[in-house]
Amino acid sequence: PAEGHGLAAGRAEAMTDDAECTALGHAATGMTVAGDLRTLVSENRWAVLASSAGVGLIPESGPHLVFATMFRDGTIPVSVLVTSSIVQDGHGMLPLLAASRREFVAVKLINLIVGLVIGSILLSLGA
Repeated sequence: PAEGHGLAAGRAEAMTDDAECTALGHAATGMTVAGDLRTLVSENRWAVLASSAGVGLIPESGPHLVFATMFRDGTIPVSVLVTSSIVQDGHGMLPLLAASRREFVAVKLINLIVGLVIGSILLSLGA
């Protein structure tokens, strides 16, 4: 049993050392999680635009807040926020979904197409 505790303690110490090295590496290079996210977004702008449209298809307003917060923090461009805003209907679409799935899908498709077109134009212009 004593050896098992020693081995576990050694693993825990090694994990702590790894975490400290990672933290020191980020501090030394000036990298942060937010910085890593900004880099990821800037390198994949079109994928982020498409994902904002996809998330906008969810008939809830909560997921849109992620994009609003990311825009506020300067992580995403305005084109991504505009795309998400156009496609997102919030809870307002739930009654239509209950009444007619066909009309719900038609409205969502129109919003998706318009959102992607306008967002793509804005992203192409650098916004």
